[in-house]
Amino acid sequence: RNARGSWVDDILSTGRSRVLSRISERLGVVALWSTFVSAVFSFPDLFGGEFLSSLEVPGWPHELVGGFLAILLVFRTDQAYQRFWEGRSKWSDASAQCKALTRLSVSYMTGEQLDMCLSHVVAFPIALKQHLRGQRNVQELDTVFASFGVDRRVAAELACTNNMPLTLLTSLSQVVRPLNTPPP
Repeated sequence: RNARGSWVDDILSTGRSRVLSRISERLGVVALWSTFVSAVFSFPDLFGGEFLSSLEVPGWPHELVGGFLAILLVFRTDQAYQRFWEGRSKWSDASAQCKALTRLSVSYMTGEQLDMCLSHVVAFPIALKQHLRGQRNVQELDTVFASFGVDRRVAAELACTNNMPLTLLTSLSQVVRPLNTPPP
């Protein structure tokens, strides 16, 4: 992903961007308006030259506001990057905890209990992703549980909750509870 040639893939994937699909209507309106304004000032004879001369604006307001806008833009960009970095580090922490829980599960569990625990661990990042994006795709979770041979009712129960990641973690704590009980 970090190879030098990956920028070509990034440019080619722009059309599939979720952000672009969200802002495409507004971007289109701004592009059309800009094209119209450029055409009006490029061909003043077609649009009434006398009227356009009355629209002239002195340059000093732009000079005054330009520095302020530049500082504002830098501040907003820095804030956005800080939010991105915080989210990336939290996702990395969640991933590391899932890997650690997987190692512990494989070390101390067997059979059906292991499959149940691993299915919950694998389903957690998917449920968290859906929760953070405001999505709900139970089929994606159902596929995970089915791949471990776990009863599909688990995914159906998740579909009925408001917070799938929290419900999944609560269910996982019930699965690992027998490990906490001391031997007789």
